[in-house]
Amino acid sequence: MITLKNKLGISYFIHAIVLCYLITSLYAENNLPYIEEYRLENGLRVLIAPNYDNPIAYVNVYINASKLDDYENQIGISTDAFDAMNQGTSKYPSNNHIRDKLFSLGSDDGRFKRFHLNFVHGTIQDYFLKEDLNEGLELISEILIHPTYPIWLKKFLSSIVFATSPKTSLIRSKQLLYKHNVHQYANIYHHIHPKPIASKKKLLKWHHNFITPENITIMVSGDVNAIYVKKMVDKYFGDWQPSNKIPEKRNYSINLNDKTGIKLRFIHVENNKDAQIDIVKWAPSTSDKRLYAGILAHDVFGAHGFSSRLKNIHSKFEYYGELHSSLRKHPTIPSIQIRGIIQYEGLSRLYNELKSEFKILSNNSITESELEYAKKAKINYYNNRLHNPRQLSTFIQDNYNLNGYSLDEISNKWNYIQSVTLEEINDVAVKMFDPNNFMMVVVGNKDSCATFLEQFENVEYYEHTEELRASASSP
Repeated sequence: MITLKNKLGISYFIHAIVLCYLITSLYAENNLPYIEEYRLENGLRVLIAPNYDNPIAYVNVYINASKLDDYENQIGISTDAFDAMNQGTSKYPSNNHIRDKLFSLGSDDGRFKRFHLNFVHGTIQDYFLKEDLNEGLELISEILIHPTYPIWLKKFLSSIVFATSPKTSLIRSKQLLYKHNVHQYANIYHHIHPKPIASKKKLLKWHHNFITPENITIMVSGDVNAIYVKKMVDKYFGDWQPSNKIPEKRNYSINLNDKTGIKLRFIHVENNKDAQIDIVKWAPSTSDKRLYAGILAHDVFGAHGFSSRLKNIHSKFEYYGELHSSLRKHPTIPSIQIRGIIQYEGLSRLYNELKSEFKILSNNSITESELEYAKKAKINYYNNRLHNPRQLSTFIQDNYNLNGYSLDEISNKWNYIQSVTLEEINDVAVKMFDPNNFMMVVVGNKDSCATFLEQFENVEYYEHTEELRASASSP
């Protein structure tokens, strides 16, 4: 006979089971800490992630504008306009005033922790003590909304420094590689040599078109009160008028397809001590259903921090110079970039080692143990992003602004990684590591690279003094 007491006991037990299930499901599906999101009427997006472990706040501003947003007849205008935003504002007339303000807010060098524009986005980031958050947000709002673009000396001096720097300097050679590989891969132009500083009128026009509230997400993480943050954001950014007509993103066509073959561009630099090599291959973008299989395939090949296949190749050269790989997932120019510095006598051998590994990877060679190791490493990487305010904000911002502004999608990254099968990772590796389809840029002395160059037909030659030509080699 079931008594009332037993019925109550059974009821509590069932409720406990259901509650445990719901809690387990919640944590299984939502891997992120609490993050509040909202949007101002002008379109600016705001993310707030409280973390009370340390009395600091980290502000991360993501700007959906990049070097790809140059006007066709004004190459480099995006970089000029972005770099000059912190040279003076309505309230802080010069860079010295901005530096003094940052010093007063605890900066150790008078600069933001990150103030940068790349091929994906622009960003302004810094730490502030809890009591300085108000002034920190006010300073950032001044730079974003009220730059005055004074004629600044630093840009002029830096152009002179670059122009007079040794032609064989490592930084110059790396810039040559960087600019040539994106031009070769997607017809993206950047000046090799210093160019005239853009006029104030042109800088203001680019700023007006691209630095707009609709293009910006601000994330504040750390020891913060969400109500206070909302009040401050509304105070400093709420009256910022939207553009309502953001120019369309330029469409860059990729020059690499399944029939491209191997394209080599060689840049002769007379006195380079070593050869520098840069190989660019196809990769899935954030909008590709093969994205997570591609991420893991790239990690098996060239991830930092564990015994990847690329690290094993580097060990054969006693870790000389550098050899690393990076994955670009941006929808405009998704790619794998493999970059190395090698002695001239080792250049052909390194190239053959890489090409041999591409062939192996494109033949279903990724093992179950490699896949599981890559999954664990990636999930550990995701988990480690969640506790430090700076790492968390970078992790969230980099994903949130490329996935359609969805925190749920970010939370599902753990499940996406776990669900990748051995068949899926090997299938995508076939395309990613096709040994007969990639583009390559080599910088070095032509005579020292003669043996290496003899194995290629139709090499595209440049001198280091040459500007990029009218069009890249298209398939």
